[in-house]
Amino acid sequence: MTRLLYLILVIPFFLYCLSSSTLVNTSYGVFIGSSPETINEFIDFDEIVIDAFYYDNDQIDTLHKENVKVYSYLNIGSIEDFRPYYDYFKDMTLDDYENWPEEKWLDLANEKCRNYIIDVLAKNLYDKGIDGFFLDNLDNYYLYNNYEVYTGLLDIITRLNKQYNLPLIANGGYEFFNDSLNKNMNVSNLVYGVNHESIFSKIDFVNNDLIENDKEDCDFLLNHIDRLNKNGVNIYVIEYTSNKKLRKKLSRYYIKKGYSYYVSDSIELN
Repeated sequence: MTRLLYLILVIPFFLYCLSSSTLVNTSYGVFIGSSPETINEFIDFDEIVIDAFYYDNDQIDTLHKENVKVYSYLNIGSIEDFRPYYDYFKDMTLDDYENWPEEKWLDLANEKCRNYIIDVLAKNLYDKGIDGFFLDNLDNYYLYNNYEVYTGLLDIITRLNKQYNLPLIANGGYEFFNDSLNKNMNVSNLVYGVNHESIFSKIDFVNNDLIENDKEDCDFLLNHIDRLNKNGVNIYVIEYTSNKKLRKKLSRYYIKKGYSYYVSDSIELN
């Protein structure tokens, strides 16, 4: 093969592989909707989020042997009706969760509700040997924006830190963290990281589609996570898209910023 022909054939292929590599990221994976039967698909990742309620100690240990750090999903703001402990919370629920018909928001002002999350649900996950908690639905405070809910969330986070001494990654919670920052609170003492969903991407629930987010909304959210990062919080992101062009765009951005990210083409995260 002549040198010229080599350059013509090999260099474009090399550039393609380089650009395509941004589509594959194994530093962070979120598999909340997956079952233990798919555990072998997780072993190439550095950090993963699963719903450890459905896993046993041996399965968690299998992941640890592959040097995978395991965070478990823990819903602290709402309750799904398929959970076996749903009846316990039935009298402590509020409104329906929009776009998720099987779910209701929890009354976080209720101490009994918070105690069960911390002392029972979190303890069950902790005993399985997880490496940390992935706290979902802090956006409870967006809907019920009052002092009681803010202090309720603060109580849950503070006590989880004290009782289990494991890293906490909070999912969302813009209002909670924005208010905490405005109070000059050191949020890095509260959580190890914050995960944000759908910054470059957007879920269109009306048309059941995954689309690109508006630039204005995207920039607003990027400024928010940058502010958190400057305050010592590690940043994680979940994007929902099957658009290769958008995947490359967001991958380049997050790699440059040093943020952990996961791209899924399914909102079920399975």
